[in-house]
Amino acid sequence: MRTALIKCAVTLLARLVLGMCLMPGSASALYFFADSTEDSTDANPGDGICADTSANCTLRAAIMEANASVGADTIALGQGTYQLSIPGNAEHAAATGDLDILDTLTINGINAASTIIDAGGTDRAFELINAGSVTISRLTIQNGIAGRNTPGYSVDFAGGGIFNVGNTSSLMLNGAVIRNNSARTGGGLFNIFSTMTVANSAIHSNTATAGNGGGISEGIGGYVELHNSTISGNSATQSGGGMATSNNTPILNNLTITDNTADSDHDGVG
Repeated sequence: MRTALIKCAVTLLARLVLGMCLMPGSASALYFFADSTEDSTDANPGDGICADTSANCTLRAAIMEANASVGADTIALGQGTYQLSIPGNAEHAAATGDLDILDTLTINGINAASTIIDAGGTDRAFELINAGSVTISRLTIQNGIAGRNTPGYSVDFAGGGIFNVGNTSSLMLNGAVIRNNSARTGGGLFNIFSTMTVANSAIHSNTATAGNGGGISEGIGGYVELHNSTISGNSATQSGGGMATSNNTPILNNLTITDNTADSDHDGVG
């Protein structure tokens, strides 16, 4: 109990010094450092303090606080594997399953080798829902398996690593590795009615188990740019072992695309 009070006091003092002591719903930016790799929920979303019931700031707790705050918030991650372990999907408060992002946010790791977000096969890692501008950089996202998606959108079980949806969502991946994720479509990444830019990243060994786009799938109304990146070793049962697009033309600049497989089930479709 004493440790919890000390952590809260230090957090509040830091905000006072920096002029960041905020009321719930404030439009000012929040900054969180996830000091625990455990997977637990925030004790009181909206109070501006990232803390579970043990006063640890976990990645999930930080996202819940960021969602409750209006503003361009930042979450810093340290070295280690942030293992998601709370089961559940089709819930959109980041309390179970994937980490739902609902507002402008930056998530920074140290580098892709040192900072790992492991979805553990419980759900995908991230779901962006009309989230504004989201940047995820210098980390690895792995072992996601897509669950159900946002109600009102026709594509289900899509985006094993990240599902990005909504005309206000704009995702930037920089210095990231997306690997060993799976979904019916868009094994690594799925983008629909939204924009996504991938730079200086690697998308490899992801699987679309019943559709298109082993590495990336772009749905209707989606827009994708890829720069200085590698798409390799992905597979899809239908079309686009590495990447599948819908009705838009992606921008591809300085890419390596190799060893991807379409029609991986050899049924002649794809």
